[in-house]
Amino acid sequence: ATWFLPALAQFWQKSRVLVELDVENEDYTFKRMREGIVTACVSSRKAPLPGCEAQKLGTMNYVCCATSDFCKTYFPGGMTKENLLRAPAVLFNSKDSVHQRFLESNFKLRATSYPKHFVPSSQGFLYAVLEGMAYGLVPELQAAPYLKRKDVKNLAPKKSVQVDLYYHYPRFETEWEREMRETIVGAAEDVLC
Repeated sequence: ATWFLPALAQFWQKSRVLVELDVENEDYTFKRMREGIVTACVSSRKAPLPGCEAQKLGTMNYVCCATSDFCKTYFPGGMTKENLLRAPAVLFNSKDSVHQRFLESNFKLRATSYPKHFVPSSQGFLYAVLEGMAYGLVPELQAAPYLKRKDVKNLAPKKSVQVDLYYHYPRFETEWEREMRETIVGAAEDVLC
């Protein structure tokens, strides 16, 4: 959602086509398309459904962020397994796998019983971090201005999580579906790695 809504706004300005967004974690959007709930989706899954195509958009880089005060309270000696099990985290929803991937790949921590907030809004998610409610894996492009102003710290600069994103769409598109895809792909090329 950090880059997608501006792309949709650009599409709207050109087409005046109304859209209905079905917001879901990138690991689960594909399921919504398979069920016929949506006609296109951004997903972390590479392989398309039968009768569909998938185009790589780029890679979303997530960085682990928290405020200085939060770090003083929960990570006084740095990020350790013990601290991670008691520090409140923020996740998008219960299906959010980015945080768990971060813990497993960087700290060999498979536990899921740590304190956590669920905030299913990219802006609300960031707000929870900025207000010191939690630490969280924030898209780097969303965190960049706050990192630059030192509102938050990158707690693990060499331990980010990368998620490849793909746009899935029907093989036979209407004109507006093609225009929307081209706009979304163009916007992704401008901001994703």
